[in-house]
Order: sequence, then C-alpha cells, then structure tokens
Amino acid sequence: MNDFSDTPLAADELTARFAPLLQQLLAAYASADKETFSQLVSPEWFAKHAGDRFDKGASAFRDAFGQCRKLEFVTSLRRGHDQLLVWKGLFCASEDEWLIHLQVSPSGQVEGFWIV
Repeated sequence: MNDFSDTPLAADELTARFAPLLQQLLAAYASADKETFSQLVSPEWFAKHAGDRFDKGASAFRDAFGQCRKLEFVTSLRRGHDQLLVWKGLFCASEDEWLIHLQVSPSGQVEGFWIV
C-alpha cells in the first residue's frame, strides 16, 4: 500500500484507490450493515461517531439519502498527517448533490467520514 504521507497521489490514483471503498462504506450505511461499516473505518472513529448510534444514524441516512447513484472525486486536502478526500455524491432519495469528506491516514486507513 502506497504511503501518501510523503508523496501526494494524483486524482486518478485517489479515485481508483478510494472510490470503491467509499461506495462500500455508503452502501453499508444505507443498508444498516453495521458489521461491514465498522470494518471499513477505524475502530476509534466507529466507537466515537457511530457505535451505539449506528442504527438510528443509518435509518436517518437511508431516509434522507438512500443508495449512492454517482460519486465524483473533487479534491484532496492535507489535514495534519491525514488527507481529506472530498467527493461529490448524488443519492437516490435526494435531487441535490452532497459533499462527502473521507479522512484517510497516511497508511490508507479511513479515519473519518462525513456528508455535508
């Protein structure tokens, strides 16, 4: 696995590497698949942001967004040693485009996930 703490990856490399993972993450959340979702993010992030609230959050996510129809990489930003990957997403239950932030550690571990 390429450690991108020293050399930033190009947009096409980031897309190839993280789009499938983000699609899995969004699908697991939309289907309330707690086991799969928890395996895709760091244990610390899951415990802090999802954990006991996962089922309620997944239900609200499914109602507000549904499945992801389209995912497009927008940009990559540094955040300390981590990298923040910003995506634009279209979802089945919404006509609006949403920004999806995926925080990734230098080793490629998902450290955070937010939709704004």
